[in-house]
Order: sequence, then C-alpha cells, then structure tokens
Amino acid sequence: MDCEQVMPGVDLTCRQVVCNSSNGSCDLVVLRSGADDDSDSALDKACGGDDCDDADATKKPGAAEVCDLKDNDCDGLTDISGSFAPLELDTGDDGSLRRPVVATDGEHLVVAWQRGSGTEGDIRVVFLSAGGQPVTGQASLAVLLGIDKGLSMPTLASAEGKVLLGFAQGQGSDTRLEVVGLRADLAGTAIDLPNLEVDSGRPILDLALAEDPKREGGSEFAVLYCALAEDGQQEVLAATPFDMESIGPALLSRGELGEVELELLRTAPHRFVAAMAMRALSTDSTEVWTADLLSEEPEPTQGTLPLLLSSATSGLADTSSSPRAALVGSRVLVSWRDIAKASGGFSVEPDSDVRAAFLDAPSTIVGLVNDVGVNQRPWGAVALGSGLGLLFTQTTAAGAMLDFRSFDSDMKAVGQQAGRIAHVSQGALEASRLLQTSEGLAVAWVTSVASGDALRFLAFSACEVP
Repeated sequence: MDCEQVMPGVDLTCRQVVCNSSNGSCDLVVLRSGADDDSDSALDKACGGDDCDDADATKKPGAAEVCDLKDNDCDGLTDISGSFAPLELDTGDDGSLRRPVVATDGEHLVVAWQRGSGTEGDIRVVFLSAGGQPVTGQASLAVLLGIDKGLSMPTLASAEGKVLLGFAQGQGSDTRLEVVGLRADLAGTAIDLPNLEVDSGRPILDLALAEDPKREGGSEFAVLYCALAEDGQQEVLAATPFDMESIGPALLSRGELGEVELELLRTAPHRFVAAMAMRALSTDSTEVWTADLLSEEPEPTQGTLPLLLSSATSGLADTSSSPRAALVGSRVLVSWRDIAKASGGFSVEPDSDVRAAFLDAPSTIVGLVNDVGVNQRPWGAVALGSGLGLLFTQTTAAGAMLDFRSFDSDMKAVGQQAGRIAHVSQGALEASRLLQTSEGLAVAWVTSVASGDALRFLAFSACEVP
C-alpha cells in the first residue's frame, strides 16, 4: 500500500506518511530528515516553519534571549530583548510632532514632545511604568501651567525623585526660557516645582538640560542654550539658577554661528561636558566642539578651552552635526555625524557616517558606523559593561531605519549584537536620546505614517559587553 497516496491532504514537503505497524493503517505522519535537525520542535523555514537556525537548538521563536551573541528568540535582534511592539503615544498631521525626549524620576519613565508649532505649539507629557505602560494620560504643559500655547523645544533631565522639563515659551523677542519640575500623582501629571525663568527677551535656538545633585542653597540642574542677541549674533551660554539675576549665565561662544545643536552631560557632581555643533561661516561647515564646565561656584565656568573634534579643515568631512555625549566607565565619549565630501568637493547628504572619540584621546577618531551610500545619524550612546551601545538612524532609498549596535572598549562592533528598532518605508525618523535606567533602555521616536506623524515608545534590554 502506498501510504502517501492514501493521505493526499497531508503536506509532504517535510513530512512523510508511514504505515502503523500495530494495525496496518496509514495514519502516522513523521518528519523527514532536515525538517527539525536540532530537535527543538520548531520546523526549518524551508519546511514552512519559523526556526531561524535549524542547526542550533538554542535558537527558535519564543526562546529566552541570553547573552551569547545569538538571536535566541529569532526576532532579528541579537542579545537584545523586549516586546518590540512599540507603544503609540500620539498621532498628528504631517510635521506636527517633533523633538521627543525621555527621562526617569527613578520610578517612572517620562516622555515629552512638541505638538504643533508657532503660536499653536504645545508640549505634551506622559508618565509610563518601568515596563513602558502608561501611568498617566497625555498632559498638556500649557494647561498645567495655565498659559497660552506657543511652547517649543522640550528637554528633560532626571533629578532625584522628579523630572525637570526645560522649554521655550513665546515667539521672537517675547521668548522666555524656563524650567519646571514634573511629577505623577493620582490625578495625573502635576507641576512639582514652579517654573523658573532662565532667560527672556530673545529667541532661543536650541537648549539642553542636565541634573545636578541638590546642595544647600544651590540648584538641581544646569542648562546649556543658544540665544539670538539683539545684534544678530548667536550666543551659546551655560547657567544654573543659583542667584540667576545677579550673576547671569556664562558665555561659551558668540558669533554668526548658523545652525547650532547642543548636548549637555553631567560627568561628576557640579561638572558637565557641553558638546556643541556650530556652523562656522568662515568655512561654511559645521564643527563639533566640546567644553568642560564647572559649577563649583554659583556661575558655571569653563574648565577647559573648547576642543575642536571635527571640521572641514580636518579633511574628515564637509560638515558635522548631531553631537551626543555619554559616560563609558570614567571616560566621556562624544559621537557625531559627518557628511562626507564628494570628489568634486560638494557634500553628499546620502553618505554620512557616525564618528566618535573619547575626550581623553581626542585625536583618535573612530568611524563607528560608516556604511557606504547610507545617511547615518547618532541619537545616543550608553555604557554597556566595558563597552557601549549606540542608537542611530540609517536612511536609504528604501526608507529610514532606527538601529542599535554594541561596541567594545576599543569601539569595535561586538559580534552580531545589533537590532532594528523601527523601520519606515517613507519619510524620516526623529528619535530621542537613548535613556538608560536600572531596568534597561528606552527610546521614543516620531515616524511618518499614512495619516501623518506618529509618536512611538519602546523599552528594551541589551547585554553588557564583557
């Protein structure tokens, strides 16, 4: 008897029908050789299964992700775990959502973002659990403060037991730079500290905020910002609110700077590193500088002269932007985006690399991500054991991808420890800085969808680099 003809309805690609020796009937369906070579009960993809490696029993859908440089759960992410079903926090018209930022108060994760622009601009805030589930509803900062809209440029800093939110209010010469404390209570998001005015009367072009331990009579944060002076010059300033009126902010740079991007990292009590990308009109290129800031005294002072990391004159790139700073052990790492030069001397936007350098060895610049023909931009780095993890976007003709990759202490990629966090076939991705907490990592991003913009959030974990 031909058992395979007796049971024609059975898919025999990777199975075979055999005779039941106990009763002589054809009712036993068994796997052919090669269908499940690792005997982990997950069929090979060639057999219609979903096992990503049928030669390795430690890799199959649903397996626990462990730190072994393998994609154990077959989700395409190596040594990275999480639900990877992003939480959608907000939707809006095309271009209406921007500048997502993430922080923690020690108990909750906090996401803030700008919704709308100009006089209709508002800042929305939501508190999430450590696992990324909403604790409060979406709150309007304008409503919480009882003020009109016209809010922009949110930035968050984690302080002891609360979150500080910096923002700009108003337009043009009526702009004010303010900082306010936020907390979650039974009624939702609430104001924890009254808003403190840092600067007023001139447009704010960019700002960054960092917490500082509380001290007697002192502050709990420092702010780095760029403002437009009355004479049209742009000024980069640093400030703490300690006796702000009598002392004022410290001036770090002044000139016709063009585009400015700022990053502020606390490296020790009352000590910060400022990373600044500023367009130099003399070379028509954007340069990345860093400065060591001290706030031992009420007024922030420049501990070292600004250090030039990348410029057109260095020959590495036509222009540099998107500086990001991170502590890796006791060392400060600054990463940035370099747009490469074409043979004719023109910048090539679709071909940009992510470069980085430790500030104690600034001449040793490493290309972290330098895929040819791909527009790449860093969004944040965090320490992972003795190495680091980098969040970055890659944009090609196929769309934009938000990726994560791990590196060792020499800034070399670690095995296959990498993963795609998000992908959009059209439009771009704008992400927050990568946040590291005791529970893992978190990021929020704005992406393009068919109806406009969508703000999404994801909490995940990555293995430490040995």
